Amino acid sequence: MEKRFLLALVLSLVVLFGWQWAFSDQAEPAPNPKPAAQTPVEQKPVEATPTPAKPLVTALRPEDVREEVLENDRLRLVFTNAGGLLKSAELKDYHPNAGDGKTTLPLWTAQADGTGALELNEEKKDDLGAGTPWTMSRSVDGRTVKLERTVERSGASLVLRKEVSLPPGDTRHATVRISVEARGAENAVLSPELTLTVTRGVFQELGGSAMSPSRAVLRSVDNALRIVTAQEAGEDNRGSRIPLGGTRRFTADLSNYFGAVLLLTNFPGPVEAIVHAMPPGDRGDGGATELRTSSSLGFGARAQCGQPATVYEAVLYLGPLDAKIIVADFPGQAEDAAALTSIYTDQLGWARLVGRAVLWMLDVCHSVGGNWGLAIILLTLCVRLVLFPVNRRSQDAMARHQEGMARLKPKLDALRKLHEKDGRLFAAEQMKLMRAEKVKLVPLGGCLPMLLQIPIFFGLFAALRASIDLRQASWFWVADLSQPDHLIRFAEAVSNPLSLCGAIPGCGACMGGAPALTGLHLLPILMTIAWFLNSYLMPKPASTDPQMEQQRKMMLFMPILFGFMMYGYAAGLSLYWLVSSTIGIVESRIIRKLRTNAAS
Repeated sequence: MEKRFLLALVLSLVVLFGWQWAFSDQAEPAPNPKPAAQTPVEQKPVEATPTPAKPLVTALRPEDVREEVLENDRLRLVFTNAGGLLKSAELKDYHPNAGDGKTTLPLWTAQADGTGALELNEEKKDDLGAGTPWTMSRSVDGRTVKLERTVERSGASLVLRKEVSLPPGDTRHATVRISVEARGAENAVLSPELTLTVTRGVFQELGGSAMSPSRAVLRSVDNALRIVTAQEAGEDNRGSRIPLGGTRRFTADLSNYFGAVLLLTNFPGPVEAIVHAMPPGDRGDGGATELRTSSSLGFGARAQCGQPATVYEAVLYLGPLDAKIIVADFPGQAEDAAALTSIYTDQLGWARLVGRAVLWMLDVCHSVGGNWGLAIILLTLCVRLVLFPVNRRSQDAMARHQEGMARLKPKLDALRKLHEKDGRLFAAEQMKLMRAEKVKLVPLGGCLPMLLQIPIFFGLFAALRASIDLRQASWFWVADLSQPDHLIRFAEAVSNPLSLCGAIPGCGACMGGAPALTGLHLLPILMTIAWFLNSYLMPKPASTDPQMEQQRKMMLFMPILFGFMMYGYAAGLSLYWLVSSTIGIVESRIIRKLRTNAAS
């Protein structure tokens, strides 16, 4: 019996720590331990070692800085001739946070150091850095911005051009064309090592790092997706460098719901992704302030005087990470759409199969109820309905066990008194007596209904962190089911007690990154109470069975521990378990009544 109790304990701990391990990479990144004054300025993120930024003698005066705007139904892109970069990008059909009154979502905004997206630099050179002047113009139709810069290199001139075109309508991607040309002495060859910045970090939802931290995703040379979190990239000038490959090469900076993906459609030669971490700080976009990834492309160009320019082409997708939206944005371009939707699939993590099934079921429930909170409730009802036969068999088995143990109580008391100094011998004699009287061992089926719900729970977690449909979905007082339900918001975040477990050897990855407490969240509290009551009202073990009593106490303790763990996570998760536990209380009463009627 002790072995079976230990097995139940191990299963429960596996569920507990498996949850934390499976989503430990979703923990909020810890801030850089170095003082802010020692953080190097990332003027040139691809240098091997940090070096002080040199004054840019060619930098534009403030009165000479110009901007051009490309805009359609979905995007608003702002370019500047200072550094020849994409200064900011806004998503016109999303807003940052529920109830903030803003009508557009800034995917990124202008950086204080003058750097930005689509910044083209030459490694270890200072005359193409942030703020340097580029010639900028816009096409007659207003759909293309052209940028050009000429610099002297080894007796020849290196001409760099960038053209960014934004189609009209509801398109969420722009085409990027880069050309490298050499002018000067006949047959002179220039071989610059260039870097093209994708972004300097994209908008991260407030509290979203607890679900999905900022990260870069790229397709490596083995055609597999590689993920580099902001913590892994580090805040140094060297960054993480990974060769790109596969049939559709790309690199992307992603948050929990949105991303900027640079898909290489015609990029001759080898290319590598360079991933850095943007230091924590307010980006002015209304999002979270923790680390964000900044990815760049590193590639060697070759240009010969008197020869045509070398041309590089790519597509820049800006928007939500949603398969339906991405596919609709690339009609007739199956390969490009497949490459980008693979990033969406990655959003679901290791639970992608269950996550897809849960998303499908949620869509069906939403079509019935018309509200995502109601859809989660309907999903829970369906799960509990399917598990009802399992619950009934489990509780019937527990009741029969209790009846048998009550019948054996006098004999067990006599055995305990006879072998009170030898617990091992008592256990052996108890097992013999139970087999002789045909009383079954402790049924472990009591844990089975909960364990069967764990995959659904993980799938719902994946759905809440990946589905743009569930972002900012409201339900009664809950403004956003993908965020904690702030009944009262604290003026300042409070450390999660579970984060103290990070100091325990072996628990750092599991508990050390527990999300901070940002307010009073009602749903996790109600969930804990309902789960505790459900466990408390389950059939109680016989008084002569101390192992069963220990197991019952453990099952009563688990809701409290899970309540702490889930306090800072999405309200939709707490809603699911609250409804499930409430149904469980009603279900237990129905099963007991059915058993009583059957006995009579």
